[in-house]
Amino acid sequence: AYRLIPKAMINDRMARAIVDISNCAIEIGPNAAASITPYARFTVLKQVLQLPLVSFKAVVNGLKADVYFQHKNPNALPPNDVYNTRIGQFVTNDTLHCDSSTDLDISLGGEMLLDDPDLVATMVNDFVKQDTVTLTMQAVVTIHAHVWGWLPISLFGITISKSLTVPAFDNFEHKNIALESLVTAYGKPGSLNVSATAQVWNPSPLTMVLRDSFMMQVYYTWQGVRYRMGMLNVHAPLTLKPNMNYPEGFMTVEQTLENADAMQAFISEYIGPQKGIVPAGGGAGALMVSLSDGSSASPLLRRVCSGLAVDVNFRPMPLYFLSAITGDIVALSSIVPPFYSVKVHLQVRNPLPQQVRVKKLRLTAHHLSLQGPTLYEYDRVIKEPEFNPSYYVLNGMEQVVVDFPLHVLSEVSWSFLLSPQEIWELIKEGASQKVTVGVDLSITLEINDGFLQEVRYKNDALSGTLCFHATEPQESCGGLPPMTPHGSRWSLGPSQRATDSLIRNTSRLIV
Repeated sequence: AYRLIPKAMINDRMARAIVDISNCAIEIGPNAAASITPYARFTVLKQVLQLPLVSFKAVVNGLKADVYFQHKNPNALPPNDVYNTRIGQFVTNDTLHCDSSTDLDISLGGEMLLDDPDLVATMVNDFVKQDTVTLTMQAVVTIHAHVWGWLPISLFGITISKSLTVPAFDNFEHKNIALESLVTAYGKPGSLNVSATAQVWNPSPLTMVLRDSFMMQVYYTWQGVRYRMGMLNVHAPLTLKPNMNYPEGFMTVEQTLENADAMQAFISEYIGPQKGIVPAGGGAGALMVSLSDGSSASPLLRRVCSGLAVDVNFRPMPLYFLSAITGDIVALSSIVPPFYSVKVHLQVRNPLPQQVRVKKLRLTAHHLSLQGPTLYEYDRVIKEPEFNPSYYVLNGMEQVVVDFPLHVLSEVSWSFLLSPQEIWELIKEGASQKVTVGVDLSITLEINDGFLQEVRYKNDALSGTLCFHATEPQESCGGLPPMTPHGSRWSLGPSQRATDSLIRNTSRLIV
């Protein structure tokens, strides 16, 4: 009775207690092996502590508690059956003071000694993939109390237990991981090194601090095949506080013969397809990236990473890639057939913080939509003597106009020109200087010294401007600025680029 009655009363109160965790942190590392360092501040209302006709003050000197997490048993029937798995023992030398007349407000720190570091990988997987995680702490304590302020009572060997369910990441379904901004990009043949910040939402009340660096392999599944795209490195310390976080990571994109088509498909799915001049990257479909096969110099974190597999729905942030397309048609500009000329103007933005060079451009324009008849096909390599390559260099985050003269006899579709119905529709659109086209665009970009990447972009209904002239115009159709060579343009510095990015909210890209 001496033990059972107080134990029953204490555990009944603890079961009904609403524990408010206002500051809870779990630190792993540095050089973590078999322990982690948790810290928590929590409060319990005094109404939970009060006993009928009794006031008291109590002290618990130190604490050793077994810690369990609730894990779903995949082999159980039914499948959602759960069981508690002990992950280790929490040890603290802090003294706990309790007064029945005031709310309990405790800051508690200590060390978690792990039974099996492999279980941490299982717990982290659950924390990432489940919507909630339930932790249970069970301890045998000795309580020294003074009842009514003067009567000393000691309760030895009292077992107490408390379970706490906290929100978890739910495979990032609360808020999808999204790219915040690109910081740097450096390319060389076969690889591109990118540093970027991402938006990562932490729905739990726990602050997690990793003081050891780690890396994860990045995979993308295309046409039923899983392709390795590169390596993600996260440098210590990584801190994920409750609510939104903006951690920085470093990714090496590795081009191989095996993943070339998958990489192009990933970029195309990220950018589009679009309909009209709206921010790219707004597709409703999921864009899944898999992070797995991780490693770390830390023994504990290495085990966590090796057992961690995360499927992330990486919905893209808005990206303004192509913002305008216009064309100038000049009649009687030549004394030989077809007696007229066509020049296409594209206003494009470099979404990278790094200078890029346009090496090749392929553009197919369809009347009204991508399913409409072909207006023209343009396929050129940007090199001398036909082109001055300096006109096709874009600084980081820069928006420029690039011009492409058409070879009318070879690049304009004669099947379209010989269709009276299509010509009539084009004439009606030309009367208002507005034309709707479906655009299938492929641009090959070179970043730094030798990293080449083809970017494919589609727009099903792009509204452009068509201008007819009797003589060569002084300005580009639609009021677009003239094309100028690199080096003569006003260039944005880092601070101006950041301001421009913030104002327009357009400087986001996933590589």
